[in-house]
Amino acid sequence: MSIRTEKVSSLIRQEISRLFTNQFSDLSPNMITVTHVKMSDDLSVAKIHLSIWGRVEDVDSTFSRIEDRKRDIRFELSKSIKNHFKIMPELVFLRDDSMDYVEKIEGIFKKIREQDGGKKE
Repeated sequence: MSIRTEKVSSLIRQEISRLFTNQFSDLSPNMITVTHVKMSDDLSVAKIHLSIWGRVEDVDSTFSRIEDRKRDIRFELSKSIKNHFKIMPELVFLRDDSMDYVEKIEGIFKKIREQDGGKKE
């Protein structure tokens, strides 16, 4: 990844986070975190990884609302970073389920500890 794509990724991450906090806070009662933004080499596509806290049903509903409002989000983003781009990149929202994976692994470790019952070698 070039320095330019890293800077653009960082800028988009900050601005999308700000938009979800301020202008699009109605999308979810749960917390939405932008965990990572990956830009294509030609800066035409921004893959935005989102972590959404809550029950599975709430997460699905929130992600659906984000997809429905993608055009509005892109428009608001273009207003805030218009000095940095000639053409606004396409936004692709992806779920970041790394926290779910961490919780699953922690659950496995907890079961192992419980099965050991405090045995020491």
